[in-house]
Amino acid sequence: MNKQELIEKINISQIASELKDKILNLLEQNELTFDIKEQIKTLIQENIDADTSIPYTPEDYQKINAITNQTSEQLTTIEEELSKDMAFTENELNDLESIINDLNKNLDQTKIDSIRADINS
Repeated sequence: MNKQELIEKINISQIASELKDKILNLLEQNELTFDIKEQIKTLIQENIDADTSIPYTPEDYQKINAITNQTSEQLTTIEEELSKDMAFTENELNDLESIINDLNKNLDQTKIDSIRADINS
């Protein structure tokens, strides 16, 4: 990736404008070298680390726990429905297999009867 492509990617990215300005200044004032790329990576990583280092409040934990519980309940319901659907499908397949076996027996009997008729005639 060349310098202009990197500038375009930074411009359309969703990173904070303050960080974007730092990176663009760095690019405008320097050639795109390995060291500059590493500085940009470090700036972005520091920004990510800063965002994730903000502690949650007790209210945040309550919301997270509520959402987790709701999601768990929904997953349990989905798993139960899936289990019922799978049981239904298995029963239908067993019925279909039984029908196929009956048809095959009838076909075999028809062939036997046809061969007997040919032999007897």
